[in-house]
Amino acid sequence: MAGDYNKIFKIGDRLILELTSSDIFNGIYADGGKDRISLTDVIQHNNNNKLGGVYDFYRNEIANIRKLKPPSAKETVNEDESSTTNSELCTMIKICEEEYFRLKEMSKSYIYIQTADKRYFDAVQVLSDSETIGVVCLGMENHRSSIINLLVMCTWKQVYIFDLTNITKRELYKELKDIFESEYICKVIHKSAGLIDTLYREYNVYVQNTFDTQIVDLMLQKEATGISPMVGRDISECLSHYLNFPKSLLDHALNVSCKSWNERPLTEKFKLYASQIATYLIVLKNHFHKLLLKDVFNTITKVHDCVYDMDNFEFLNYNNNNKEVVKEIQNLIPNLNNLNINEPSKNGTKG
Repeated sequence: MAGDYNKIFKIGDRLILELTSSDIFNGIYADGGKDRISLTDVIQHNNNNKLGGVYDFYRNEIANIRKLKPPSAKETVNEDESSTTNSELCTMIKICEEEYFRLKEMSKSYIYIQTADKRYFDAVQVLSDSETIGVVCLGMENHRSSIINLLVMCTWKQVYIFDLTNITKRELYKELKDIFESEYICKVIHKSAGLIDTLYREYNVYVQNTFDTQIVDLMLQKEATGISPMVGRDISECLSHYLNFPKSLLDHALNVSCKSWNERPLTEKFKLYASQIATYLIVLKNHFHKLLLKDVFNTITKVHDCVYDMDNFEFLNYNNNNKEVVKEIQNLIPNLNNLNINEPSKNGTKG
């Protein structure tokens, strides 16, 4: 039998409730019991308004409960993906509360661009100066001669929605083409092959430096199970599996039909949905980066902890030897058995 919510949560905990109806609410835990949770400062996922008063949610309508980490909570790279708090019904979201709400606000603060005006050139300047950007193309048909009408690109802080329906020829603005072809800007795309193929065949754009979050997910699944997955997860399923986000976080956005994405004028609701799909790409890519290099990040943390534990004499000895690696740190360095590192051969080519 499930426990009393008052024994699971503390007053002031920030909770995210996913209902059986797929609606998502977040709020501050105020009270509870065996079959009820009471929240204050309640916000609905796709609604900008904060709901006043106290809202009650009952056990039979709650599908999942997630708890947000406070800003001081320490993140660990090798944390068990299925880790929970003290109940099978409550899972900790793997980003802190401040970051969760920053992303939510970012998805609402999109900039919608229809022509190559000042906003367009300001946007491409920001994107061109970014090391990593998220990319989503919406409304594309499943054939190779598809037209790109709606392109969403985001930095860590801002989402830009480029409505390209006014372009009569099959070509991108030069500035967007340059961003796609840049070797220095990482383009994070979920299931990128279709978009990349269309850009190459129909728009004469050769995309470079991509990070495909679906391909990385397939790799991580195969590494964990030894079996190649038969079906790829969508972006919402990846966010749920790896970061413990609500399963239905992007359901409304991902269920918009191709025809609806191409209708004009584009409604504010659809603009929000388009922005939401792009918003979480970079945070997912960064989490994957830590998983792929978990031995590296764990070792760096261990070395830093070792330095914290040194007494003054040990620290001076460590700090004064700029090149010598002290024995305590030597013992922390693992063998990277799983990495295929090609050393340069004597003639200067890769072995």
